[in-house]
Amino acid sequence: MANTPDTLPGTGTQVDNGGGVAWGLPERITAEDSTPASVQITVVSAWSDYLDGKAFGFSIGAGDTIDGIRLRVRKATTGPGAYFYRDQHVRLLKAGVIAGDDKSIDQDWNWGGTYIWRTYGGAADLWGTTWTPEDINHAAFGARVSCYRYNGTSAIQAWADCFRITVYYTEGPPPPPPGVVGSARSQERMILLGG
Repeated sequence: MANTPDTLPGTGTQVDNGGGVAWGLPERITAEDSTPASVQITVVSAWSDYLDGKAFGFSIGAGDTIDGIRLRVRKATTGPGAYFYRDQHVRLLKAGVIAGDDKSIDQDWNWGGTYIWRTYGGAADLWGTTWTPEDINHAAFGARVSCYRYNGTSAIQAWADCFRITVYYTEGPPPPPPGVVGSARSQERMILLGG
């Protein structure tokens, strides 16, 4: 099995989530540098808008088979000594549209401004759907994340520093080199040419 590098998105954007609270500076999820996208929710059970990372720039071969997709999100909250935020949704995007399973987990985003990585999916996890190399290479392939406030009403922010995606795949057979018979048409061509 082969895999891509653990890749950052080329774009970070906010998408409406039906009454969610807006993210500030969503474009910051394109770099792992501790300058995050942030959202501040002060009502228990309220949620954020979606945070989308896309344009990963993958170039998997057309004959390869996709085996699994791993998403990692580097996250934190600003509150000292307490937990306030959890995942609402964690999804993948196929051509910009939600596809497959929701991988959100019932665990707290870290507190005190200390970042942690949360991992979703893996080397043999297709998120409950099918993927082609074309899907993965598409500029609108990506991930979508939102969070919700489950505790407290103080001015605590949720931070998302970056997304990273690794795609695992099995390489297909290499294409035949020039001049090697690979189809009936190429056979006819060689006969006509006296090959």
